[in-house]
Amino acid sequence: MSRRIALIVGVSQYDKSRTGLDSLAAPVNDAQRVYEVLAEYGGFDELYPLPLAKGEVDRSGWVTAQELRAKLHEVLNPQLADEVELAVFYFSGHGVNPDGQVAYLSASDKPLAVAISHIAKLAKHSAVKNICIWLDCCHSGEMLEFSDLTDKGFCVVAASHADGEALAADGNSLLTNLLCEALTPLNGNPPEIRVMDFIQTIAANGKNLPQQVVCLARGNTAFTLTQFHGETTVTSAYPPDYPPYKGLLTFTKDDSPFFFGRDGMIQQLLDKLSASRFVPLLGASGSGKSSLVLAGLLPKLPESDWQVLVMRPTAQPLQNLRDTLVRGFPDAQVGTLASGADLQREVLRLVTAGKRLLLVIDQFEEVFTECRDDTVRAAFFACLLEALDDDNPLHLVLTLRADFLGHCTEQAYSGLGQRLQHHALLLVAPTAGELREAITHPLALVGMRCEQVLEDELVDQTLHAKGSLPLLQYVLEKLWQSARQERSRELTLAMYQQLGGQHGGGLRGVLNEKADAFYQQLEPQQQRLMEWLMVELTQVGDGQDDMRRTVTLQELHNRQPQYTEALDALLVQLVTHERLLTQDHDDHGQATVTVAHEALIRDWQRLRGWLESNREIKSWRTRLEADIADWEKTGGSLLRDGRLIKADEMLTRYPDSLLIGQQERKFINASQQQQYREKEEAQRRQQVVETALQEAQRHSKIALIGKLINQATSIIHSPSLASNSRRS
Repeated sequence: MSRRIALIVGVSQYDKSRTGLDSLAAPVNDAQRVYEVLAEYGGFDELYPLPLAKGEVDRSGWVTAQELRAKLHEVLNPQLADEVELAVFYFSGHGVNPDGQVAYLSASDKPLAVAISHIAKLAKHSAVKNICIWLDCCHSGEMLEFSDLTDKGFCVVAASHADGEALAADGNSLLTNLLCEALTPLNGNPPEIRVMDFIQTIAANGKNLPQQVVCLARGNTAFTLTQFHGETTVTSAYPPDYPPYKGLLTFTKDDSPFFFGRDGMIQQLLDKLSASRFVPLLGASGSGKSSLVLAGLLPKLPESDWQVLVMRPTAQPLQNLRDTLVRGFPDAQVGTLASGADLQREVLRLVTAGKRLLLVIDQFEEVFTECRDDTVRAAFFACLLEALDDDNPLHLVLTLRADFLGHCTEQAYSGLGQRLQHHALLLVAPTAGELREAITHPLALVGMRCEQVLEDELVDQTLHAKGSLPLLQYVLEKLWQSARQERSRELTLAMYQQLGGQHGGGLRGVLNEKADAFYQQLEPQQQRLMEWLMVELTQVGDGQDDMRRTVTLQELHNRQPQYTEALDALLVQLVTHERLLTQDHDDHGQATVTVAHEALIRDWQRLRGWLESNREIKSWRTRLEADIADWEKTGGSLLRDGRLIKADEMLTRYPDSLLIGQQERKFINASQQQQYREKEEAQRRQQVVETALQEAQRHSKIALIGKLINQATSIIHSPSLASNSRRS
């Protein structure tokens, strides 16, 4: 008969003369709590507490090295005939690593009692089917270096990384608090908790601790840590209706508890920032650049050391930089920013002494796509980079789409290209393990789980699809909504297949199915308005991928004033319910609208069709916008000749297009009227000239006749003619 056994060790008392270690208050308390939780909920056949007293943990906290080794061998290597389904080893006490190479668990009488590598060796050769090792001590993360067990279920939880510390508060270790919470059911309802649910809960809630808790599960991860049956319910700091996923939206600092799977890249960012004041993060569209910085990096920066400002370049990057400083330091007067010296002056004046200022410029490519003035663009680069050359607390992190790297090297731009070459950090795609964290850990925070076969399917599809991270988040959000509707605590493959519908499943299939379903239920006028809106919010690429663009709500209203109410109603659905768009406010307080993520532009086939159908008119209108702005501000030139002919052609070909709004029509109409007036004026002048010529010709003829008469008269009255007449 299969058995479940656990060894629970709490070493509080240390002989300092023999070990050099101080005694601890927490371990004996920790061991007693774990013992009680496993006794009540674990369904274990045998619990072995050390030190032992009357069937519980002895309050002395004294455990010798010999006792520890012997009992550890007994639990992990039982007699082969004595089949053990699950063995748990829990340890709380000192962990040491004297030479920086091998970590040990310390006993009361010996600091190097059991090497962690020895525990791994015992586990590897054990006949036990499933093994859990929970180490609440310093340097315990070394256990993860020996986690290549795949022939059995294997679960490791460590209080710190290999070089880290385990912390305690109020007489209890922080990790043990977390372990007991993860194993204790809510409201007295005893659940069956799978090891993966347990690991997900530890990983999710461990992010809130001031130590780096590490955990993993390998091999057969279907075994349970409790023997009760019923609906899975795990301790959660969040209500069950709290959304664990972001869909197509960007993770922000407030979302950091739900941001998983990027610990390695976060550490690389931190390392870069500690070594350089300029850290450009490059990655493909959909690789998660913004989320990594906002939800990954920023929460790791202590507020006592850093002041953080976040901006996007927009069409006026220098002005927006100043507006960002004004927003970040509302009680101060911010001067004009025209050079690096100006920026340095303001930073030195505004930033609290002893602190560093981190300026995050998100979506740096906007300086090329939104800003049309190359002089302004170059001045913005010069201002930033010159300020970084001087001694001040400014640090700069920017996110840049990798396909815009070439734009940064087309001109000198104050050495921007060279700085990118030396300092850029490339954001690589997450591994399968990191994707599993991103899928499962947020669910654990709200007491839910993901069916293993669905988890495998989502990981496989995300690994093999370009720019699929936002699609994964979108699908997970829809799956969570489906589970909520079905009152289920588990996301299942059946839900996923149902979401995919006629597109045959897949991440893109779900996106197309859901977006199409929303579009198709709209009235014809709303459908026409939605097509116009989605194309309006997209900037068509010139040799590059199409991109989203931010537009003020006022601009949308101005373009189609007759649809103001209908547009506002549609936006409520697209922003609040479908989350395909986002609404925000610019630095001037104006409401703005943006496509939630460029993945929608890239992967929604209906939108791709709209963009292809309207690409010519959208490109033409983009070229027209600068002329319109100049005309409205300064009375600049109107369209003439070939450009006016092209405009007339576009009006003829697209007479009902909403993309040709009142501004364009007004501008084209003014150009046509000017052409008409100029034509009339030209005709009038031509008529005047012709009349003048005719008059001149008439006067010329009269003058010629007069001249001939005069000549004839002169001849008649000439003396020679008179003399000849007398002779005759």
